Amino acid sequence: MKSEFTQFDGSIPDNYDEYLGPNIFVDYGADLAHRVEKLKPHRVLELAAGTGIVTRLLCDTLDSDCDLVATDLNDPMIDVAPQKVPPR
Repeated sequence: MKSEFTQFDGSIPDNYDEYLGPNIFVDYGADLAHRVEKLKPHRVLELAAGTGIVTRLLCDTLDSDCDLVATDLNDPMIDVAPQKVPPR
C-alpha cells in the first residue's frame, strides 16, 4: 500500500539527485561498478536505481555490449535518470 508520506515526488527526486544521492552513492557506486566490471558480465540488473547515480557509473564502466537494466519502485525518482544516463 502506497502512502503519501513514502512517495518521492515533486521536488524530492531533483533535490535527492543533486544533494543527498551524490554524497551517499558516488564513492560506493564507483567501487561497485569496478567490481562488477571485473566479472565481465553480459547482463546486469540494478534494483532500486533511484535517480540513476550508480546506473551512470555502471554505464561508464561496463563494456558497451553489456545489457544493463535499471529499475525502481518510485516512478518520479526513475524519471530523473534518462536526463543523465544514455540509452544502451
